[in-house]
Amino acid sequence: MKKVSFSIIGYGRFGKVLHNILSKYSDKIKIYDAFDDLSNNVGCLEEALDSNIVFVSVPIRKFEDLIKEISHYNLYNTTIVDVCSVKVYPANIMDKYLPQNVGIICSHPLFGPDSFSQFRELKMMIHPLRDVNKHYNILKEILENSAVRIVEMTPDKHDKLAASSQGITHFIGRVLHKSGIKSTQINTLGFNDLLGVIEQTCNDSWDLFKDLQNYNPYTKEMIHSIETAIDAVKENIVNAGIYSAAPWLTMFIVGNLGGFVADKLVGKGIELITVRKIMQITGLIGSGLCFWVAQDVTSAPAALSLMCGALANGKSVIKNISTGQDVESTRTCLSECGIYSKKENNIVEIVGNTFRNPENKLDCGNSGTTIRLLSGLLAGKKISSTFTGDH
Repeated sequence: MKKVSFSIIGYGRFGKVLHNILSKYSDKIKIYDAFDDLSNNVGCLEEALDSNIVFVSVPIRKFEDLIKEISHYNLYNTTIVDVCSVKVYPANIMDKYLPQNVGIICSHPLFGPDSFSQFRELKMMIHPLRDVNKHYNILKEILENSAVRIVEMTPDKHDKLAASSQGITHFIGRVLHKSGIKSTQINTLGFNDLLGVIEQTCNDSWDLFKDLQNYNPYTKEMIHSIETAIDAVKENIVNAGIYSAAPWLTMFIVGNLGGFVADKLVGKGIELITVRKIMQITGLIGSGLCFWVAQDVTSAPAALSLMCGALANGKSVIKNISTGQDVESTRTCLSECGIYSKKENNIVEIVGNTFRNPENKLDCGNSGTTIRLLSGLLAGKKISSTFTGDH
């Protein structure tokens, strides 16, 4: 294997971890940190750039300024390697500013100062964005010889996956920490795991956390999905209690009220036939009230309304529709089947009778109502479909 030289620019918490790994290969690693003179073993940035493979380990909010500065130096046989936790942004910055003779390798070590251990499996995502100096395979071999498992992946795919793995872990860790949960005398194993997530994620600075969230283009979608899921779970909890109790409570009140009225009428000498007709009307009112209460607290009427709109010709408008995840699952499944709908606040416009066979599986999420109603509707329309949902 060809011998190469290393430099590390930025000697913070992770820079020290990186030095630990690379020191197994070389004892002459150049270190430069503009904010930590005591750690430097070279006098300036130019001297640090005089290596074959230069790791840039600085906060992402400072990354662009540093790459711009590096681009002004006359580099020869040099490859720049970033170690940012997001990849699309630094990849674009390096490709934009670094001269064509400078190699570019995107990397993300899937471990940090708090999770690094020689006794754990270490993984590192890397991608040769511009391997003009043929350093990629050399670096890959060095890392593999240091017991680091390589995951080869494009920056865009990395950020998509990172938003729903690392991003969500740090987001949940911060939320739990902000909520003030603490260890108790009756901790379960699962709760201890949650405390471990808080400890692991909250040791990093708020700036690092914000960078992780703000510089990944897929993070907003992840946060929105969490917020939607929380609202859906809350709605299911509330609806489960109300839906089971409210109609029965309504029937109880109307029934007792009807009995009270009947007793009073009979006591005043009203004919039984007349009283009977009044009670029949009261029964109808009670049934209507029960249905009104039930439809106000469950997503089933909303899903049914969407499907009626899907069957109708032309545009239908549904007002005061539920905002729960079950209703969104129904809309998504209908969209897969060719039914266009647009939602604004709690009003849905839906264009019906444009069914087609779906190209993808119909994901009903956690909505049993969706799969029960929609399977019958599509069967009647002779639409070929496959349903899936939460496990």
